[in-house]
Amino acid sequence: MYKTLADIVHFIHILLCIPFFFTFFYKSGPWLIYNLLLIPLIILDWHDDNQCSITSLEYKLRNKNNFSSKLRLQSEFFRPFINKILKFFNIQIKTKNTAIKVLYFLFMITWLVSLIKFLKFKYIEIKLNLNNVNSNEEKIY
Repeated sequence: MYKTLADIVHFIHILLCIPFFFTFFYKSGPWLIYNLLLIPLIILDWHDDNQCSITSLEYKLRNKNNFSSKLRLQSEFFRPFINKILKFFNIQIKTKNTAIKVLYFLFMITWLVSLIKFLKFKYIEIKLNLNNVNSNEEKIY
């Protein structure tokens, strides 16, 4: 029974990840606000032990009788998931630390793309005036 529950949690985990990583392909809309709010919350969740709470729940269910702190450190979701995708390109992420860095990078890029797409959706213009950056310093005598 616990294995079935763990499989359900794993499936839900995958379903929750899909909107984040397919932000690049979806049409802009009000749904982007969820990415802008949830991505920082997910990153905050990782800061206690470099692991998602959903991953912890899944591994607690899978190893109901033997869930030590050592086993918890071994539990991973992202690395096996991304390695299945990267297998087609003959690339493999070998360590958990590398996987964490890749995941942080992907989430930061996804958050920035979501922000830009959301601002465009709301017709909020971003203007960077790089020509006058030093001109303020020159005017002060």
